Amino acid sequence: MLFITLMSIISINALAHDIEVVNADGKTIYYNYINDGQELEVTFLGSNCSYYSNRYYKNVVIPEEVTYMGQTRRVTAIGKDAFHVCSAVTSVTIPNSVTTIGDQAFAYCTQLTTVTLSNNLTSIGNEAFSGCGLLSAVTIGNSVTSIGVAAFWGCCGLTSLFIPNSVTSIGDNAFSGCSGLTSINVDEGNTVYDSRNDCNAIIEKSSNTLILGCKNTSIPNSVTSIGDNAFTNCLGLASIIIPNNVASIGVGAFKGCHGLMSATISNNV
Repeated sequence: MLFITLMSIISINALAHDIEVVNADGKTIYYNYINDGQELEVTFLGSNCSYYSNRYYKNVVIPEEVTYMGQTRRVTAIGKDAFHVCSAVTSVTIPNSVTTIGDQAFAYCTQLTTVTLSNNLTSIGNEAFSGCGLLSAVTIGNSVTSIGVAAFWGCCGLTSLFIPNSVTSIGDNAFSGCSGLTSINVDEGNTVYDSRNDCNAIIEKSSNTLILGCKNTSIPNSVTSIGDNAFTNCLGLASIIIPNNVASIGVGAFKGCHGLMSATISNNV
């Protein structure tokens, strides 16, 4: 019985946060040790991210470094599920020391309106901000190289999107369901994606596939396919013209476009 009890305690601790430190503003932040204990990632309280959904609330400022037991370590990551389902969080400031945001890190923070990303951020995980319907603006910095699957799925409060030249990987449905988008642009120096002809869309260069559009999209003649879920839930889309070079339209490409009244589809599809 003693052995079973000890193993249960070990199992629970393995899933729990390593340390907790109170910020200068009085809010407690929970951390795990990473990179052989030399750095920290922000995590959640306890062993299940949804158990203490009130662990973070209102305005949260993540520090660049934390001193604990006499040793100072830099905060370099927002861990998987760190803020998952924290419905009381309204804004988050992420310091420049952070380079990665983990999967579902801010998923379903339904009251989150503002997030300040690190200038040194390199990757945004799968579903990192999915379901953050009130998030009204996000600036993707020039150091970001990858945006995960469904990273901003359902962020219907976003109105504009700019993809810098550093981004070389955008996961499936990364911005699907962002029904409020009116402006989409890709930096001219990007080697993987573009917004040719000021089309208000993201086009994958190698395949000439339009992977994301909005209500103001004008599909260029050079596009050969419309990707899966490219216009999903684009409520403001009233009409669309599919040019002659388009041969295929992906699954769910216009799903939920309830305002779509007119669609001209090429005979070549």
